[in-house]
Amino acid sequence: MKYNFDISGGVNLKFWKGVELKYDASVNLISKTLLEGDWIPDPATLEIESTKHHLGDGPGNEGILYQKNFTVGDYLSNAKECFLYLTIEGPHYEKPPEIEINSQSIGSIQPFFPNPGDQINPDGSHDYTGAFVIKVNIKSLLTTGVNLFTIKNGRPDDDYWFSNVHLKLTY
Repeated sequence: MKYNFDISGGVNLKFWKGVELKYDASVNLISKTLLEGDWIPDPATLEIESTKHHLGDGPGNEGILYQKNFTVGDYLSNAKECFLYLTIEGPHYEKPPEIEINSQSIGSIQPFFPNPGDQINPDGSHDYTGAFVIKVNIKSLLTTGVNLFTIKNGRPDDDYWFSNVHLKLTY
């Protein structure tokens, strides 16, 4: 598991289950003491997949389905919210890619499109050629332990890219 947090403005982090952080400015070093059990920063970032992937039927594609397992610890039960974020570029508007967590849909991504699409296809449908970020609260779809992220084409001939798939938990 990878946790990211910025300390450039000083250390002011809230932790679950007793973690003590000490910042020594003279050597620019943070030391962590785990006081008990599992720990997680608030807000926490859990990386699922950072690499850019190309799905569709065009040259260089990786198929029309991508899946990846990821693990969420016991800290999930204490989270107020858990948002899934991902960047998507070039999806089809009328039949956009479908995203699932543990085989359950997160809902349509159509509301996240900045506009219906700036490219008109020969069949009259639209593609959005830019990139945008999807942010959905998926806490109810997650379980403690192994979970499955899935993204699949809504239309087999749609070519699009996705990247920076991660969760942010707040307490």
